[in-house]
Amino acid sequence: MSELPSPNPLGDAAAETDQVGLAMNAVAAGWALACALLGIVTFVAARLAASSGAGALSDVQPDDPQVNVMIYGLMVSLFAAGALAWTLMRPIASSYRRFGLSMVSLLGGFLIAAIATFLARQLLGEPALGGLVIAALAVTALFVRRARASA
Repeated sequence: MSELPSPNPLGDAAAETDQVGLAMNAVAAGWALACALLGIVTFVAARLAASSGAGALSDVQPDDPQVNVMIYGLMVSLFAAGALAWTLMRPIASSYRRFGLSMVSLLGGFLIAAIATFLARQLLGEPALGGLVIAALAVTALFVRRARASA
């Protein structure tokens, strides 16, 4: 008697273990890390902008320190979010899936972090960014622990 073919449309390429929990926790850890790092970047850029004395947007020059901190800090924070998700998803054999989910972590992290830092700073003031950073780092640690446990 021969074995019945797999009902999975991927056939032999289908994953043998359930790694959805690992992927979800890794992506969420990246989102939280993006919030923490972008909170730090926003706080530093706001401090630099306040000390530069630029009152209007037309007074800001492209080579001002706060502009460089915001641009490069944004890139570093998003890269770190994607890199964290990528490394946490190491047990997933498919590089294609890992990369795609890392991009979800990177881009979703940007959206969540931009909204969270904007709301914290506008509604509660700059000191609220410190609370956002601490809370986001705690959430990052929680999701990293959960991702490692589900690996």
